[in-house]
Amino acid sequence: MNAGWITGIALGGNGKYLLVTGVSQEFSGVMFAVLDARHPGGSSPTAHDSPFACLDCPAGQPLRYYVLPNPELAALGDRGPIRSLIKVFDSGAIELRVRPGLDSLPGAEIIWEFSSAFDVETAGASGPYWDWHRRLEAQGLLSHSGEACQERKGFTLREWTPREGWRTLTVPARAATSR
Repeated sequence: MNAGWITGIALGGNGKYLLVTGVSQEFSGVMFAVLDARHPGGSSPTAHDSPFACLDCPAGQPLRYYVLPNPELAALGDRGPIRSLIKVFDSGAIELRVRPGLDSLPGAEIIWEFSSAFDVETAGASGPYWDWHRRLEAQGLLSHSGEACQERKGFTLREWTPREGWRTLTVPARAATSR
């Protein structure tokens, strides 16, 4: 059980892991979880005394649980739900593409890259993301330029592990990609 929505599932580690993405309603962000495929029960980690805590879920917890920031463009008007897609490469590396809305901003994505050990390695916006940013600036919907945007500098996210609990990570932004 996730305290929010699950929008994508993939297998990783030669089928040993379930990689799950969606929305963390409790933490207002995109979630990415790694589960043991043989024992996927349990629920997402929540804050102490959270109204989102699952009181009757089976035992179990994720091996890792990330809460990634929502793309800035997702907050602008009625753009549709945030969507995230998982791709697992032959090397075991993982790419998570987060789109700020269904089809309202074609090609606009924040692309997260994780190692085969599930460590976050890089994050950055696609080239079309910055094209949309400029268009929305020109329409007066953004009060800053793409060059001054925080998403050009980096991202702050949260990571949870059974051993360490919650911690905050900062990932510098990588150059835009047109993938």
